[in-house]
Amino acid sequence: MRDTVVIGTVSGLIGGAVMLAINLMLFMTGSAALTQLHQGARAVLPPGSPLGTAPALALGAVVTLMLAVLLGILAVYILQATGRDYTWLKGLLYGLTVWVAGYGLLAPLFVPMQIIRPDLLTSVSSLASHLAYGLVTFLVAAQYRPVTRERL
Repeated sequence: MRDTVVIGTVSGLIGGAVMLAINLMLFMTGSAALTQLHQGARAVLPPGSPLGTAPALALGAVVTLMLAVLLGILAVYILQATGRDYTWLKGLLYGLTVWVAGYGLLAPLFVPMQIIRPDLLTSVSSLASHLAYGLVTFLVAAQYRPVTRERL
């Protein structure tokens, strides 16, 4: 792959899929009260809409993966600017930053705290899945070198 946006899209999708898989496993084991799928659906559906239905969860997946792609593209630009040394550390820091910005700062502006953070284990599972997202996204993106454009 040679295009920055394509690399970011692929990296973000793979990272997002890993994030959702971890989040869903923690949800199924009872460690989390809700998933990013539920939160993604809640972000776009009217208040009071059922979030556990297949269409709502599919919509949540679309929202979550779209954000993962956009953040994956940003990750590629960060790697281009900073280099590929300590990619794993940059990925973990990126995942932590996304979690703090999204889950800690932005989400409470739109969704009541008792809904977005029902308990400590849900918050911890969200943190773990975001750390995995950042790590996987950066590791995948670091495998490819976008070609710089030639100036005419």
